[in-house]
Amino acid sequence: MNRKTLHTLAVNGLWKQNPCLTQMLGLCPLLAISSNMVNAVMLATATLVVMALANAAVSLFRRWIPREIRIPVFILVVASLVTVVDLMFNALFHDLYLILGIFIPLITTNCIVLARVEAFAGKNPPLESTLDGIFMGIGLLWVLALLGALREFIAHGTLLGGIDLVIPHATALQILPDDYSGFLLAALPPGAFILLGFLIAGKNWLDERASRIAASPNPGISQSEAAVSPDPVGAAQPGAALSDSPAKHTSLSAVQAPDLIAKRTSRIGAVPGIARCLAAMLYELLLLLLGVIVIFWLAPHILLGALANIELPAWVQQLHFLLLLALYFVWFWLHGGQTLPMRTWKIRVVDKGGGPLRPMQALFRYLVAWFSLLFFGIGFFWRIADPERQFLHDRLAGSRLVISA
Repeated sequence: MNRKTLHTLAVNGLWKQNPCLTQMLGLCPLLAISSNMVNAVMLATATLVVMALANAAVSLFRRWIPREIRIPVFILVVASLVTVVDLMFNALFHDLYLILGIFIPLITTNCIVLARVEAFAGKNPPLESTLDGIFMGIGLLWVLALLGALREFIAHGTLLGGIDLVIPHATALQILPDDYSGFLLAALPPGAFILLGFLIAGKNWLDERASRIAASPNPGISQSEAAVSPDPVGAAQPGAALSDSPAKHTSLSAVQAPDLIAKRTSRIGAVPGIARCLAAMLYELLLLLLGVIVIFWLAPHILLGALANIELPAWVQQLHFLLLLALYFVWFWLHGGQTLPMRTWKIRVVDKGGGPLRPMQALFRYLVAWFSLLFFGIGFFWRIADPERQFLHDRLAGSRLVISA
């Protein structure tokens, strides 16, 4: 499996074919369990584990499964895995298990799991099938986590309510004042429908905008901008006859077209606008909070506490957090100069000469970016006064952000 295949699986699972926002499957747990973030994340994690293992098992034995009885066999495989997960939840998180109730056994008939087993795992090799299940599960996880966080915040003014059911002695975050009366609609299924509608609308808007940018001759200029671009050669001049032939105007516009395309192409390598940078930052934040951090930082500490009753010191957890983010950013900056959100918004980080970053340069950029962020965002506001419209951490690290092709 090459890097392009891995990228395609990741993009499809996390965004393009997201099981909740695009395929709109498994809406029963999406609406019933997403009343708070903890319940949503734990159910999504259970579904992720089942989906990855089911895809792997079906892909391994797909050649020996008769086509006529494949659906019953798939259900049997999924049901066996769900039974294991159900028993583990009952043993490790008994109080949470009582809250999730029937929704863990119902993973057996979840359309998301069966759809991926039938459509992908039954036709592809084990490694690709396993990764497809993982990425589809992460796609479900980040939508459920975001929806649960929004509903919990609006309804109760808190985040991570019930976290003590997973991590003993942990407490929820009280974001709004203690006397906040709450908003009942957000805690009920209609509120889940409304918020899900907003999430779907937001995704559709981002997809449409990305399509317009991709269809434009230059990624920095949309088709709508091209449509209203001035055409001084083809425009009617004062005193010109109204009966000018269409062919004349067509030929004149054709003369101007190469210059227009050259002008737009020249924007590649230019400094991206602030709106594009902010959109990429928001996408990056969502990907980190609901994907990378949950899976590679929060989940290991939860499992250590649940399985071995080990609670690591706070400084170890913080060091783990910083090293995880360092590995994520530095690796992507050194391999193409783009994280997934930067690739989506066509932004690349390069050195002053336009070449790739050096390893120590990328690591230094990551370290000074924390300075830019923690000191009241001073490094990001720096862009307003910077003559080259670069952030402070780029200025200090000798790097710059440019528009990519």
